[in-house]
Amino acid sequence: MKKSALLLLLSLSIFQIANAKLTAHVSFGKFDNPEGSPYLETYLKILGGSTKPASVNNLHIQSKIEVQWIFRMNDKIVHFEKYNLLSPEIGISDSIVPDFLNQQRISLEKGSYVIELHLKDLNSNDAEIKIEQSVNMNFNKDTIQLSDIELLESFSPTTTENIYSKNGYDLLPYPDNFFPQEINTLRFYTEIYNAVSTGNDPFLIRYYLSNENNNQLLEDMIVQKKESGKKVNVILGEFPMQNLPSGNYNLNVEVVSKTNVLLAYKQLFFQRLNTIPKPIVSTDYMNLNTTNTFVSRITNPDTLVYLIDVLYPISAANEVNVEENQMMIKDVNSMQKFLYFFWANRNNADPQTAWTNYMIEVDKANGSFKALNRKGYETDRGRVYLKYGAPNFISEVKDDPESYPYEIWHYLKLDIQTNKKFVFYCPELITQNYKLLHSDAKGEIYNSHWDLVLHSRGQQYGNDFDIEKSGDIYGSKTKENFNNPH
Repeated sequence: MKKSALLLLLSLSIFQIANAKLTAHVSFGKFDNPEGSPYLETYLKILGGSTKPASVNNLHIQSKIEVQWIFRMNDKIVHFEKYNLLSPEIGISDSIVPDFLNQQRISLEKGSYVIELHLKDLNSNDAEIKIEQSVNMNFNKDTIQLSDIELLESFSPTTTENIYSKNGYDLLPYPDNFFPQEINTLRFYTEIYNAVSTGNDPFLIRYYLSNENNNQLLEDMIVQKKESGKKVNVILGEFPMQNLPSGNYNLNVEVVSKTNVLLAYKQLFFQRLNTIPKPIVSTDYMNLNTTNTFVSRITNPDTLVYLIDVLYPISAANEVNVEENQMMIKDVNSMQKFLYFFWANRNNADPQTAWTNYMIEVDKANGSFKALNRKGYETDRGRVYLKYGAPNFISEVKDDPESYPYEIWHYLKLDIQTNKKFVFYCPELITQNYKLLHSDAKGEIYNSHWDLVLHSRGQQYGNDFDIEKSGDIYGSKTKENFNNPH
């Protein structure tokens, strides 16, 4: 998992920026103030080892970075700040300057802004570096909303108010969404606004981790708790990551009513690097005797890898970890035992029949949902089909000139849920790979502006187009197809 040495856009609001030497992590957090204007927090972390220190006296050296912020609205500068950011002083004989952090808090009226950040190492001849980011301050006082999710290096109760203090806690930001192996805890902070509108009715706060690649929830990484509405409800959470494998993940935060209606939702992408091999030996399956079972006849390691890989859509998070290790090591005996164990857990009386029936469905998915260079089970439609079965209704549209080709799948019953829908679309027409854009099913991608994304093919609507107020676009039937699929 490589990180660019030049400029890497990590997510909507988190960056790593660098020139030949100077390296910094930058992120932004939008927060509301129920009694005033919303504000933006900027988090800037300079990697001390990338700076050039200079002498401050006969005993100490120090790095000095010139920081310049410019906020524009409609090409008009509404905020300007320029200052020198100093590293901690270190001894002349010390080799590396420690990382140093800076946070700013700027009140901003509702609207769209373009932010420029300029950084210059004043002890170096290297050119300054610059990033530019658009930010929309769009809090609505009439609906329940979430602030941005702020990743944290640490938190503690406030004893003396300072720039890092917020709602009774000192929050030291972590301005990156890449977590190397040495960091074993993910900590975060977010706020809920306008929840007093629920009256005395309690609501549910749910936060969890999910796999970015297939939206699978990590079952041991889910927290739920009930709260009553306040002017600002604070969520301060953490997850252990010692056993979280390398990969791409999402941190999800939901606010759900007592009638199970989703009131607010926020998601933050992050990456994890964890090269410590997870143990593949488990007494649950390694002691199994698979002689004369259906798996004993499968001896080709590549075939076994495939038979394990296709389990991904129906596997629990702990099973996925084992599967990835099995496919990496490719030990025939171990893979046979795991495959038998997996299906015996689904049907202890007849694991072979459970496996055979599932492989029939995999073949159907491969035939119906394959894309360029992708087997059907590897696509979003294939995953949903294998996980939930065939939908009751499919609305398929391929000839709407104002939208990408799309399908809307409607399940009358989905596990314990009812009346759930999935919107797939094909933004890359040549690949024929339909991607999941939106679903109202629990644990799946939720995108309130899915219709706008679907119609971005035309690109004539602009950033101010309000899909919720406009209804369907120029006669398009997307909303009708979603509400009444057939």
